[in-house]
Amino acid sequence: MQSASTPDAWRLLDDGWALLTPDQQQVSLSASERLLLQLLTSRANQVVSREALSVAVAGVHTDPRAADRYQPRRINMLVSRVRAKIRHTGHELPLHCVPRRGYVLRLAYAKAPEPCSAGA
Repeated sequence: MQSASTPDAWRLLDDGWALLTPDQQQVSLSASERLLLQLLTSRANQVVSREALSVAVAGVHTDPRAADRYQPRRINMLVSRVRAKIRHTGHELPLHCVPRRGYVLRLAYAKAPEPCSAGA
């Protein structure tokens, strides 16, 4: 099994409906997996709480009571399912649990660097 040795090569494709592995394999994502990975990639290298992930996956932006129904344990199960899908490609997703805090997706970059100005 390959490690996540080239973490910057992980990318979401097709508006987040597929994950591209470092060796260019596409993994299709369910709606919940897509929402989970969109938030984690948008906050790459930062700890994202299970509560924030629950809000994103449950669609709380439309119904604030939905987060109560989407328990943090369900996030753990969702993460486990995504990891299992990725393992079938021979890779390990660089997604790590931070005890009592949440999850962090470790990528070599967090955002594209800002272009240098002409005077710099």
